[in-house]
Amino acid sequence: MENFQEMITQAAEMKEYELKKDRKQFESLPNYLKTGLNYSKKYEQLRLQHFAFQIFVSDCLKNEGNEQVAQQSYEEALAKYEEALAVFRWIDTATNQNLKDSDLRYNKYEPEEEHRASLDGHLSKLYLNICLCLTKLNRKEEAIAATEEVIRMEPDNAKAYYRKGQAYVQYINREETDVKEGLKWLERSYEISKDPQLLNEMQAIRRKVVEERHKAKKAFSFIINNGVKPSVEPTSAVKDNENLPV
Repeated sequence: MENFQEMITQAAEMKEYELKKDRKQFESLPNYLKTGLNYSKKYEQLRLQHFAFQIFVSDCLKNEGNEQVAQQSYEEALAKYEEALAVFRWIDTATNQNLKDSDLRYNKYEPEEEHRASLDGHLSKLYLNICLCLTKLNRKEEAIAATEEVIRMEPDNAKAYYRKGQAYVQYINREETDVKEGLKWLERSYEISKDPQLLNEMQAIRRKVVEERHKAKKAFSFIINNGVKPSVEPTSAVKDNENLPV
């Protein structure tokens, strides 16, 4: 019976692998965009309504996400932000089974020109909040992708560069290259905002790097001399001084 169940599992995995090869474009998307497939039909009628009503509904979902962030429930908050985003970015499909890239159509709501700035501002907030949650959940690459969505719309958005930097330096498995890249984007944020707090934060990050190097060197020396790794408390991620949603 166990061998039969194992064969069934392997067959299902092989089928899923083959299907994924037929939807490479979809699989390459960050999850916050893939989620748009789940809400294609739910907000179909809403997208026909006046722009102000669409913003209102999306903003209500965003506020629900903010409440979850306040409780540090980042998975739940992320789900709300993704749903709010799906009002304006969604994926249509002609079938619900064995999806292929050829079955999918990617949509972006195109407002009238007078509403363009309002929509871009709203989407920027959603992407920044998505980034915040993904950083807290240690999903670095998706968090960075979310900030790049903002930077494409608003190249001088200081908070986008700040959150991009935080995605690197707060990554639990970060290496020195992550810290270096994170500092680069924090410096870019400072160039735009001139926020003196950023200077203090960057100094704190550099001190943290020195401490981590010292601990790693000490641990390695202990292993060489004793053959046993010492009990060392893991270093905490750098505190995000702007870890509130927008």
